[in-house]
This record gives sequence, C-alpha cells and structure tokens, in this order.
Amino acid sequence: MNESRPRTREECKNDVRPCPWVGCGFHLYLDVDDNGGIIFNHENTVFNDDDLEDPDLRKMVQTCVLDIADKVKDGLTFCEIAEYLGCTVKKVKEILDSCIGKIDDGGEELMDN
Repeated sequence: MNESRPRTREECKNDVRPCPWVGCGFHLYLDVDDNGGIIFNHENTVFNDDDLEDPDLRKMVQTCVLDIADKVKDGLTFCEIAEYLGCTVKKVKEILDSCIGKIDDGGEELMDN
C-alpha cells in the first residue's frame, strides 16, 4: 500500500472498510503490550464465526473502534463490549475495575503533590 496513512479522524472516517491500517491505535486487529510486543486480536469474535479458522482482515466485522463509537451514542452494554473485544463479560468488568483502580491511584498521587 503506497498511500500515506490518515492522520486525523476526518481523513479516515469515510475511507475504505475494512480499514487496512492495522498499525493505527484504534484498529481492532492487534494491540501492543507494555513491552512492545504484538498481541493479535484476530482470533476473537471481531470475525464472522465461520472465519475463525482462517482469519483474514478483509473478513472482520468491525475494524475500527472509532467507527463503533460514532455509531453508538448511548453507550454499550458489557455484553456488546465483550463481543467487540472478543472476550467474556467477566473480562470486560475486570478491565473496567483495573481502569478505575488506576484512575483512583493517579488521583491520590495528584492530591499528594
């Protein structure tokens, strides 16, 4: 692909889907862990069920978290979030609790300064 990657949401929101820019931080195909390693999300349910044996970016149901956010105005249920992330509702709740804990920890550190 010789095109330059979009730099803003305005540049990409009407672009081709599925989104080919897997290196974008908002793409659901992969994530980067704390050590810089790649975590592939393609084995999860972002694909149609019959495509799980042979994952192909072109077959992903959703590729961009920003596309999902644009469509959803009143929030998502834990079940819907789990479906997009390809995990269990329990895992979504664990992630949420972890995020809240980090906010709480950061808040205490800010108050001490």
